[in-house]
Amino acid sequence: MRRCSSSVSDVAAAINADTPDLAALGMADRAKSDWNRTDSWIHLFSEAAYGGCSAVTGPRGKGNFYTPFRDFFDSVRFDGPNGWSCQTTLRGSVTESHG
Repeated sequence: MRRCSSSVSDVAAAINADTPDLAALGMADRAKSDWNRTDSWIHLFSEAAYGGCSAVTGPRGKGNFYTPFRDFFDSVRFDGPNGWSCQTTLRGSVTESHG
């Protein structure tokens, strides 16, 4: 079973499949970090339905988002294509989304 935890401390839900709208789970714009507990690449998108810009987390990777990317992502895709990079967005300019 694939599982990706949003690591939002007040939400106990785990994501185990593509999720086009995190708002349906009460998790849109709430992530502080990404803990990928899967063997898949996880693509995080700034907009619902895999729109906007994206960041990717490698298998078994974890880290905290830099401040401009906290409370930022609205959809999640396992493996598959990535979107355009969130390096420069309407919300600000940063060198990468997490470290």
